[in-house]
Amino acid sequence: MNKIFRVLLIALIGLCAHISFLAPPGAGLELDTSSVFLYPEFQKTISMDFKNAQLNDVLKVFSQQSGMNFIAGTDAASLSINLYLDNVPVDEALERILSANNLTYELKPGSNIFVVKRLDVPAKNLITRVYRLKNASVG
Repeated sequence: MNKIFRVLLIALIGLCAHISFLAPPGAGLELDTSSVFLYPEFQKTISMDFKNAQLNDVLKVFSQQSGMNFIAGTDAASLSINLYLDNVPVDEALERILSANNLTYELKPGSNIFVVKRLDVPAKNLITRVYRLKNASVG
């Protein structure tokens, strides 16, 4: 009886480890675009052509074609964008649009709404130092 209990316990642990890889999106997992089989919306391709369009309009068409939900932050909503995409995978299109315009997104676990906002790049602190040289000769 004790041996059967151990075998069942080991099988249960193995099953739980296997199931954790099949967890639905947002179940405490980071968004990983390399796992396209978990996120069928990333298997789609989109095509768009915009000239001097506001980010709100681009995200609306992107949402309609991809089935994903977007909210543009107030600091990024009126940003003007030019783009032409023809049959580009959704994940690559989103990455390129955002990185080209210094934007990023936030996706909370358990949510399917991407909040697009400006990328906060910390300013580099430059320090000027003067070193007095001793025992140095010119020449």
